[in-house]
Amino acid sequence: MRPLCGYCGQPLGGRVGDCPSVCGRSHHEECWTENGGCSTFGCPANPQPGYGSLPRTGFVFVPLVNTRQVGPADHVSGGTGRTSPHAIGWPAILGSMAAAVLLLALLARAWRSQPVPMPTADTESPSTPSSTQVPTAAVSSLTSRVNTPTSPRPTATRIRASQIAGPTPGPPSLDGRIAYSVYLGNQYYEVRIATTAGEIQRSIANVSEPSLSPDGTRIAARCWQDGARAMFVIYLDGTQRHRLTDYLEDSVPRWALDGTSIIFGTKRVGPHRISQVYSYTPGSGELALGEGDNPDWSPDAQLIVARTIGLIVMDAGGGSRRELTSNPSDAMPDWSPTDNRIAFMRQTDSNWDIWIINHDSTGESRLTTDRSVDGLPTWSPDGQSIAYLSNRGGDWAIWAMDADGGNQRKLFNTGCAGYETGPFDGEFVGLENWQPRHWYDDQISWSQ
Repeated sequence: MRPLCGYCGQPLGGRVGDCPSVCGRSHHEECWTENGGCSTFGCPANPQPGYGSLPRTGFVFVPLVNTRQVGPADHVSGGTGRTSPHAIGWPAILGSMAAAVLLLALLARAWRSQPVPMPTADTESPSTPSSTQVPTAAVSSLTSRVNTPTSPRPTATRIRASQIAGPTPGPPSLDGRIAYSVYLGNQYYEVRIATTAGEIQRSIANVSEPSLSPDGTRIAARCWQDGARAMFVIYLDGTQRHRLTDYLEDSVPRWALDGTSIIFGTKRVGPHRISQVYSYTPGSGELALGEGDNPDWSPDAQLIVARTIGLIVMDAGGGSRRELTSNPSDAMPDWSPTDNRIAFMRQTDSNWDIWIINHDSTGESRLTTDRSVDGLPTWSPDGQSIAYLSNRGGDWAIWAMDADGGNQRKLFNTGCAGYETGPFDGEFVGLENWQPRHWYDDQISWSQ
């Protein structure tokens, strides 16, 4: 009998080809070529361990062969008892299927050996079947992550709307202009008109005790110029200057809110030179209202506050007088332009401070307590704030505060080194009036 091909199992038919690889068996050349040679898949005639264990395509070729003992007739030449492989039809196919199943099992095992992902907050961790063996490294990694301490989640706190505090309100905005005097020495005064930020807009020489008109266009002031000592009304645009009275003793003028009438104090009447209150209305002239000094109008010009021994309130004709305060140091009252509050200054424990009181003598309250001088109060045009002269910190300056005394702060320095004049000619007519002047003999004014 002819020898059979080690690949296809058919007789060689006289075409004997020696295996060019390692088995030394005979095969059809076509079969050897078609199957890639013994070194690729393993020689089916003489399988060797390790051959074909690392296939190029990733599959493991496990040939299924049938071996039987052949006799001498089965060999062209050679000894007895050799093993000859025979390919089997269906068993070979079934073997290939078994190899494929084994390959899938190996792939599944390799897939299961991948690290187990840590579940996130948005996903749930799938349960692991009890039959699945999780790799030790994955278990250690998972355990370390689970046991790692984390910061506790903050607990929400319920806050009521009433507990939410808004920003602390700051001082109200300050508008308008402030007029004040500076003493430059040598019996020389100057009035300056500045914004609340201290920007000087106008300076007027040889005048003091300024009072700005309600519309901010004019100023009434006491003039110290030789040959013209009296009270004047000056337009701030420089167009007009009117002499209001003929007496150098006339002082501290105040405008009515209608911008027409002016009230002032004067010591023009002898022999004792006791201060008197006068009013002036264009077209009507002057009207004497009786004893008093530092007078001011109520917002409707129907009442007047003035200084005597303490403060008094009277009607516009000088009658119906009544006591407002009894402290003899009370001076420089300033009536609020919006209501019935009156600011004034008082000497307490040898120190001057700003006070406030209602026109009916109720609500008296001290607004400043600093040990420095605080005096000459004047209301803002909106009645929300009070400005005053102070030497806190050593410099004479214009300060401001809320109407209740809050938010006290310096607005700007006046630039005046001091208000003590030394002997000063001008209080009365004649030579007996050489008396020094002080800061409390002046006034400041706040308007549009």
